[in-house]
Amino acid sequence: RVASWDPAVRVQEPPAVAAPSHSLDGCSVLVLDDDGESREVAAAHLTSRKAEVWTAESSPHAIEILQRERIDVILADIAMPGEDGYGFIKRVRALNAKAASTPAAALTALATKEDRRRALAAGFQLHLAKPIDGESLVTAVAKLAGLDRH
Repeated sequence: RVASWDPAVRVQEPPAVAAPSHSLDGCSVLVLDDDGESREVAAAHLTSRKAEVWTAESSPHAIEILQRERIDVILADIAMPGEDGYGFIKRVRALNAKAASTPAAALTALATKEDRRRALAAGFQLHLAKPIDGESLVTAVAKLAGLDRH
């Protein structure tokens, strides 16, 4: 016996499970990376969740932004020409009380256990390996900003 198709019987798809979503509304993020595409991709993910994003291509530019703007979270590459991310975060921690306490993540292609240990020892709270998907990046920023409480 062959079953016939009955247009009156509809197969219902299971409800889609929504990915975890964090609003970064009101959160100000500084993205430091010498690679323009990396800065743009990170900024796009963050602004899509309503974060205010400042970008810098060098450590001196990022320090200038930190001294001028209210920054809630810092994302910084490690391997950059001139001052690298390790030197940058050490300078940030020595700037003033606000900068010293601003949560920061190393967002880098340097992804070994030793790289992670070195980033955390330098003053970063998180070590995020590139490439990183947008949802993981947003979740990490929300965590650093204290917005991930459920």
